[in-house]
Amino acid sequence: MNIIGETDSVLIIGASPAGLLLAAQLLRFGIHPVIIDSKSSSSKVSPSILLQPRTFEIFNQLGLAKELLHASLECDGLTIQVEREVINYISYAQWVLDSGSASLLNIEQRKIEELLINYLAVKACPIYWNSQLTAFNQDSSTVKIELNKDGEIINRIFKWLIVAEKEQFDIKENLGISYKHWASKHPIYQLVLRTDELHNRNQHLFLKKNSFAFATPINDSGSYDFVGTLPQSSPSEMAFKDIKDALDQTMGFSIPVVSDEWHRTDVLQSFLANESYKQRSLLIGNAVFKQSGFVGYEINSGLQDAYNIGWKLANVCLDKQEESMLSSYEEERKKISDARFKKDRWLFKLFKGSSVLSYDRRKYLIKKLLQKSDWYDVDSNYQKSNLSVHHSRGRKIKAGDKLPFINVYDEKKQEETDLFQWCKRPGFVLLVLGNLSNNSLFILAQWMKQKYTRYMQLFYLPYSSKNQAVFDAFEVKKDQNKMILVRPDMYIAYIHDVVNTGLIDTYMIGVMRWKF
Repeated sequence: MNIIGETDSVLIIGASPAGLLLAAQLLRFGIHPVIIDSKSSSSKVSPSILLQPRTFEIFNQLGLAKELLHASLECDGLTIQVEREVINYISYAQWVLDSGSASLLNIEQRKIEELLINYLAVKACPIYWNSQLTAFNQDSSTVKIELNKDGEIINRIFKWLIVAEKEQFDIKENLGISYKHWASKHPIYQLVLRTDELHNRNQHLFLKKNSFAFATPINDSGSYDFVGTLPQSSPSEMAFKDIKDALDQTMGFSIPVVSDEWHRTDVLQSFLANESYKQRSLLIGNAVFKQSGFVGYEINSGLQDAYNIGWKLANVCLDKQEESMLSSYEEERKKISDARFKKDRWLFKLFKGSSVLSYDRRKYLIKKLLQKSDWYDVDSNYQKSNLSVHHSRGRKIKAGDKLPFINVYDEKKQEETDLFQWCKRPGFVLLVLGNLSNNSLFILAQWMKQKYTRYMQLFYLPYSSKNQAVFDAFEVKKDQNKMILVRPDMYIAYIHDVVNTGLIDTYMIGVMRWKF
């Protein structure tokens, strides 16, 4: 970090889950980023989050599924209790059917960070802690920054700046980007307790007339993460005993405590950036969407931000795609964050209770709403993106949808696999379904090798009864063909009912702005 005037590709500010994952994604494509963080180390204590199935798929693609499963707790479902009446139990099994995960996973934020930091260390990508940005300037081609690293002033030049933590960069001052904001008048608490209930794998939502408490099991040792409301007149700093009393009152009983692992009070509020891309700077993670209290969506959304922009930024740095491609990041992710920002405020009001809603009406709305998976996971398809082109009569799966998890019998290797395994390597994947002659298949393979080398892979799946599920999902009959181009983030970019290399070239040049 002491080389003056050296130009690097990407600077990431903030070793948050989003920042760390972006670094991991860039490394997969051969881009070595620089990561700085003003803190002295990663988090020692942190809240837990429920990983959305799509987030699990990201870690699976990185080859970290086993490590993630070991560090997390499988969550079976959600019990909803209003006053002392259990009104519903929702099994999470139904929500992971189209993912590679067997269940929803609950994990502490610090463990996600540890997992990614270890991954980066193996790839020789260090994090520069105690590094504070002191000056910033960008033009049409570079970003010039000044850092204070342990008292040493360092000047560097980068092609791109990624802000992954809102607290470490003055976004309004440096970029002129403003935020939408809402805040509750009611303070909230967050605490992690170790109890004597060791094997509970369900989340619990306790609701009273003007309060709620949300409990999530963290591990098999009886630790729980609690979030709940406090009386409106509560001070900003509260002793553990007072927080525990508020929790017990909402739950309707006193939970036995083995130890208080950590606790804090806050105000429930959300921030949403009005822009996420300005000149040579991009925002991801909580620099785009930040929420206190319930950080689960903030973390999931941030990780998916990094997943969306990672391959695009890498290809721009490799001079394989035009810089204008980066505008699709804001286009695709903004509507998702906008929807969540609005939904969170409405959810909080419903959970907290209101004099406007009767007891029965509130109970009915909560029961119905939480049966839907989008209460914690806003639909993240990109069907309306300019990058999604659907030229097929099929309507079950469209361009812009995420690739579904479907088991596949690999006819060439004579073994069982799945579509996600075929998409593990970095780059685009062209899936060809149907029956091609050996000559047509040879021409297709030679075209890809000559034009896209390591940037696109070909998988051919001839019709067979063993793969009926795949052909049914994509609506391909025995005498038909179809080609599906999958993006590096496992969303479907292009679908056509005719297998033709010229169509792929036209799409890649005209839509993906590909550079040969």
